Amino acid sequence: MCFVCRVSADNRDVTVLVLDRPRHAKLISEIRAAGARIRMISDGDVGGAIETAKPEAPVDVMMGIGGTPEGVIAAAALKCMGGHIQGRLWARDEEEAAAIKASGRDLERILYTDDLVKGTDCFFAATGVSDGDLLRGVRFFSGGAASNSVVMRGKSQTVRYIETFHKWAGPSSNPSSPWHHSNGGANQHQVGPSLHGGQHKGMFMSGHLNPTMASAYHAPSGLHMSSATPMHAMLLMDD
Repeated sequence: MCFVCRVSADNRDVTVLVLDRPRHAKLISEIRAAGARIRMISDGDVGGAIETAKPEAPVDVMMGIGGTPEGVIAAAALKCMGGHIQGRLWARDEEEAAAIKASGRDLERILYTDDLVKGTDCFFAATGVSDGDLLRGVRFFSGGAASNSVVMRGKSQTVRYIETFHKWAGPSSNPSSPWHHSNGGANQHQVGPSLHGGQHKGMFMSGHLNPTMASAYHAPSGLHMSSATPMHAMLLMDD
């Protein structure tokens, strides 16, 4: 049964976010048959998952098949935001299915947020490379650049948006540069509103996402997860 059939008494009130891929053709048909709305995205599994947990989000749920590293990183972000994720391992062919079973993993087991990220001592951080729904991309100006980042903390469910100005040249005479009116040309940054306070600590998990670079970390260390280029990530955590 399609998940959206159980989300709301009136499925027309539900908007489902789906990655625009040929493998999702059947899923899209099922969602439409259930009467829910669909919003398609061309890329950004992690950003799409985060979109569902934002206050007054324009979408209610994200569905589809994605990479394991993206799923773990999204789980870390959702735990920091009070969201939830469910999923299971998906094999692309019989050979991959056999390898998964040989490793002792169950293809039918449903994995929940706590299965992917243990406890609440986790963090998520991302910096935009190019413009997207979650973050603005890097902007260049005379003598430097500006970047837009988000940092989340699981224990306090803090979400901070950070605007940072990076300088790699001397004071600029360009009036459009943030350094034109700065005091001595020192590096400056502006931190967005914080929902909660708290000290940051923990081990580190990193990933490279296109168009967003993202990282999350979990203390203490133990389990390692990774994949090859163009997407790589590593999770450090204990049972």
